[in-house]
Amino acid sequence: MDATGAPTLDAAIDQAMAENMLEFAYRSYVVELLGRADDDWRICCNSNCEPCMLQLGRVVDRVRVLTRS
Repeated sequence: MDATGAPTLDAAIDQAMAENMLEFAYRSYVVELLGRADDDWRICCNSNCEPCMLQLGRVVDRVRVLTRS
């Protein structure tokens, strides 16, 4: 945790991935997407991708909430 009580970025990513049942192998995807504009990647192609961009989006959103405090 940082001085405000919010989890560190690494801890927030781990927590968000666990909460959304995203395998740790996709951690680098989450890190990359956190740095990109949402409009560049938040598109589901309905092809049953693994992981789906919707699931990745939930993880990214949760990380942002956790680190906002």
